Amino acid sequence: ANKTDVTIVLKKKDAQSLRQYLMDLMEASGEESIKERKADAEQMQYDVEASLGDMIVHGLFSINLFSLLVLLGCAVGMAEVVSDTLGQGFAGKSIMGILASILVMATVFMSALWDIIKGFVKYYDFKVKRIEDRLYIRYGFLKKVNYTIPVDKINALKLTQSLLGRMSHRYMAEIVNVGMGDDEAEKQSFLLLYSKKEVLDAKLHSLLPEFEEAVRTPVSRQPKGTLAAWMMPLLAYCAAVAGVAGTLAELLPRYRGWIGAGMAGLIALAIFLMALRYATAGFAVGKECVILANGYFRRCLSYVSYEKIQHVQLEQNFIAKRMGIQKGSLYLLASADSRVQGIPYFPKKEVDIIKSNMIS
Repeated sequence: ANKTDVTIVLKKKDAQSLRQYLMDLMEASGEESIKERKADAEQMQYDVEASLGDMIVHGLFSINLFSLLVLLGCAVGMAEVVSDTLGQGFAGKSIMGILASILVMATVFMSALWDIIKGFVKYYDFKVKRIEDRLYIRYGFLKKVNYTIPVDKINALKLTQSLLGRMSHRYMAEIVNVGMGDDEAEKQSFLLLYSKKEVLDAKLHSLLPEFEEAVRTPVSRQPKGTLAAWMMPLLAYCAAVAGVAGTLAELLPRYRGWIGAGMAGLIALAIFLMALRYATAGFAVGKECVILANGYFRRCLSYVSYEKIQHVQLEQNFIAKRMGIQKGSLYLLASADSRVQGIPYFPKKEVDIIKSNMIS
């Protein structure tokens, strides 16, 4: 499930005929699909249609903080190079060197800029509809995308929040299955644009009522014993950083102050990220799904049906064992980016519930 096995380029009419033929083969009976042939997807009345305002909102909440920082850094760097060159001239400088520096920064700048802009245009004309046991999704500006997805092939539902989304309580929804998300340019198996929780719940009610109860299940934060279990890897990390810093300080005694500051910064960053992880990650064991929350600045909630789980891998260090908690990974049939879902630390007693629900 790491990539699409076959890619075929066809004219639109032929592609629609092939899609319908394949869907017919997947049906126990072809009677329902005969009706669908008469209803052209172009004339379909969709349950959800994104307006220009919806796409702008989605673009704003999709902005990657790292890309924004890179964009600002490149802009400042290029401005400084140009200002320095105009102010002091080319004395002692190579014109080719200056142009090469500007070209590199411009390339990185455009890459970061596109990463931000694509959130505004990628889901142009976004529409989705549920007809019986299928979802019909279409969107695209430069590249038109049309998906027909049998609901029983959906292995999980994901609700994602960017940092800005967490601050304003907005979510976007994705689905996890085999096929969607295989394309290098299509990393997300998309379902709904960023919107307020109550709006998203109403849309999910009409599109995926199978996950409605799971989405309403509250997610618990990781047990307090998690912080103790993290002490071992944190101490190992601090020892490694201190060892490298000590070696550099011996080799470069002039820079001991900077090296010490760098060591302190790296350790402080690790503690900060650990605190973010503890505040973000969580879990819940529902009737039909296991719910996993992961992330640091952004947060991703994964709702995984027990019957769709391929296998579960659990682990614990000796402190976690003493605390009665475990963490691990959950494996699905999906694209490479979604195949493994991280399980935060949770009480060991919950394992038996997951196991019994997987085999029932």
